[in-house]
Amino acid sequence: SMALEAPRYLKPYVEAAQRHGGAFEAQLWRSRDAQAIRFDTILSLVGTDAWPNASVLDLGCGRGDFAAHLAERGVRIGRGRGIEAVPELLEAARARSLPGWTFESGDFVADPTLFKAAEPDLCVFSGSLNTLSPRQARAVVERALAASRIGVVFNFLSDRHGRRGGEDLRPARRFDTLAMLRFAFSRSPRVAFRQDHLDGHDATIWIARPDAAWPPCGLERSGASEPSRG
Repeated sequence: SMALEAPRYLKPYVEAAQRHGGAFEAQLWRSRDAQAIRFDTILSLVGTDAWPNASVLDLGCGRGDFAAHLAERGVRIGRGRGIEAVPELLEAARARSLPGWTFESGDFVADPTLFKAAEPDLCVFSGSLNTLSPRQARAVVERALAASRIGVVFNFLSDRHGRRGGEDLRPARRFDTLAMLRFAFSRSPRVAFRQDHLDGHDATIWIARPDAAWPPCGLERSGASEPSRG
């Protein structure tokens, strides 16, 4: 069966899809409300200026929920492309016929060519790093950043959640949040971070490329210089 052949990071999703088909539950999100909060956090970090006319690449797009959320919030983009490795979820995304979006089969961990081929302005990973090792997660974020014209936004389960007691998050795992931030800053000084949503359970990081002409009204566009001293 496909579950046996699937790489370790995909196996939980393949098994869930065998149980639930292309339904919401196959994405292993705990709740729709929490998913919407994660998406809104992504929108707030990247800011409203980046999305219009942008080419957006949603990696591990599941049923296309992020694409649907953008439409629901009235956020217009140039074009969207979703990449999904689990056939049932890919089929469900395509069946929704979300305007401006195409959904393609692909494993963004195993296939590094997916990033460049899409020519994205913005890359988004929401929930799709949760079953990767920290090393795998950093590698795919790095590839996405190299391929993006503007930047990359991603979320993960934070180890700085401040909760006591054990928890079973399998198949997901928590990442070292400060290590992820150090990684982000090693790639660009233009980093935004939020963990004030979902009770500190989740962290979201936005890395804008150091060379991106963004935001549209940034200092470099207006010719502003360093503030003069006294």
